[in-house]
Amino acid sequence: MITRHKHSCSANPYGFLILSLSVPLSLSLIKGLLPRAKLLLTIGGTFFLGFWPLILVTAGVFAALYTCFGPSFVHDASKLAASPPPYIDPYSLLEDEKLPHAAN
Repeated sequence: MITRHKHSCSANPYGFLILSLSVPLSLSLIKGLLPRAKLLLTIGGTFFLGFWPLILVTAGVFAALYTCFGPSFVHDASKLAASPPPYIDPYSLLEDEKLPHAAN
């Protein structure tokens, strides 16, 4: 049962009417929620299928390039000898006299 408060009637005399119309409307929206959700999931789940030709062409181009050029086409830089940069003490940089000092 829906009860009306005294202060709600003075602010909106049609409050009960709006509430009685909105409840069936919201129930009808909830009833349609599952079919709409199923449709959205179906569309979202099959959206990528349209890109299969592009995916296959891209994979084919890379396979052809790898076949032609071999491992020199794709490399992982494993033959390069790289060492980490030397450590520089940050306090020595702050004490450097070449840097301009902030205005006092």
